Amino acid sequence: MFTIKTLIVGSLLILGGAAIWFISPLSSPFRPAPKDALPYATSSPAVGRPAAVVGGNFDLKIESDFSWNDNSFRATASGVIPLTTGKDFSLSGAGKVNVTTVVMGDLPCTAPGGLGAYPVTVPPTGPVIVLPKPQVALALNLGPARSATYHCSSPTSAVTWNEGKVAPWHDEFTELHAGEQIKDNAYQIKDWEIINQPGVFARKTYQRASRGITERTVLELVPRSR
Repeated sequence: MFTIKTLIVGSLLILGGAAIWFISPLSSPFRPAPKDALPYATSSPAVGRPAAVVGGNFDLKIESDFSWNDNSFRATASGVIPLTTGKDFSLSGAGKVNVTTVVMGDLPCTAPGGLGAYPVTVPPTGPVIVLPKPQVALALNLGPARSATYHCSSPTSAVTWNEGKVAPWHDEFTELHAGEQIKDNAYQIKDWEIINQPGVFARKTYQRASRGITERTVLELVPRSR
């Protein structure tokens, strides 16, 4: 079931909790989405056909893995940032990224209070426009570094690692993403791959080695029905 609300310059299609605004010239009648259109995006419109602004709610899923190339250190993190669409179709939200693994050499590490959790906010970002194809660019504001004492051990050895001002995963992320920094602890993530499938709308993948560190980070925009 879906409902259609007529706007001054177009129409808003609400389907499955997400919204699509089809913008047509004032002289053109409303034309509904093609039957194979997804509820959060349309295929790239041909010349003379309506553009679309992607709306609805999304989850920004983050899975990230950094390892030093000499295999002396590894840190992983993951998180889900709920995003909502404002009246101007801007995306914004807040959540956190949890550090899930810290390993020194072959010694898994623990820390008082956990390995770390960093708040992440996405400030209002302009709408994702299909004209002629979807484009996504999100800013991530990453919380400040957290330092702690890490206890790394195995059945045969142990070490206490006092990081001081160094924060596993956080430091590797800020190091390799320095070229995307737009202000303190804020990074502009651009050039997303448009997947446009029910399970994922867009994906940004980092698979690279730089400055002695190998990164595998995947960010996905996943439609959320509620």
